[in-house]
Amino acid sequence: MPADLSLVAATLERELSDRYRSTIVGPDHVAAVVARGLLRALSAAIPGASLIVDAIIARADHTSVTIPLLAGGCLVVLAPQHAADALTRCEVVAHEHQHAAHIDAEPDAAVIVDYLGSGELRGLREAEAYAVGMWTRYLLTGDVPDLARELESLSSDTYHLGAGDIATARATLESHVDTIRAGCVPPLRVCRAVLEVLQQHHPDAIVPPEHGAPT
Repeated sequence: MPADLSLVAATLERELSDRYRSTIVGPDHVAAVVARGLLRALSAAIPGASLIVDAIIARADHTSVTIPLLAGGCLVVLAPQHAADALTRCEVVAHEHQHAAHIDAEPDAAVIVDYLGSGELRGLREAEAYAVGMWTRYLLTGDVPDLARELESLSSDTYHLGAGDIATARATLESHVDTIRAGCVPPLRVCRAVLEVLQQHHPDAIVPPEHGAPT
C-alpha cells in the first residue's frame, strides 16, 4: 500500500522544525506580517538590499519563503499552493529547512546581511535549498531530478543574480544531482536529516532501494 504523503509531510514538518528552530505559518499569519516588516527595516541599512527584500516579500504572496528572526530561529511562510499537495509540501518544507539550517548555525543578523548583500552567496544558498527539495522528491518518487525548473527559477528576477552567480548556482545543483544519480546522499545537512526522518518514521515511503526502501 502506498505511503500516505500527507502523514509524511506532517512528520517532516514536525521533525525538521524541532531540529532547526523553525515555526511554519501561512502567509496571512500575524507573525509572517511582522517578519516582513522587520526585513524591510533591516534592508534600509544594507546597500542595494531593498530590491531583493521587495522581491522576497512579493514572492511570499505566491511561493514559500524562510524569514530569520533576530530573537532566534525563523519563520517558514508556506504558500497555500504548496500546502495543498502533499508531495509538493514535503519538497518545499525540506527546501525551506535548508535555509533554516543556515539561520540556526549562524547569528541571525549576519545571515540576513550575507544573503541580501552577496549575490554569489544568495545563489549558492538557493541552489543548496533546491537540491534538498529535489532530494526529498527523489526519495518519495524515485524520479531522477530534472534541473530545468530550478534553473529557470534561479535565473528569474526573484533572486537578482548576475551571470556569474547563476553559473555558481548551476554548478552547485549539477554536483548534487550527480551525487543523487550515483546513489549517494548529497553532502547537505538537511538531505541527511530528511533521510533519517523517513527511515525512522516512514520507511515504506522511500522508493529508491539503496536508501532503505523495502524490497
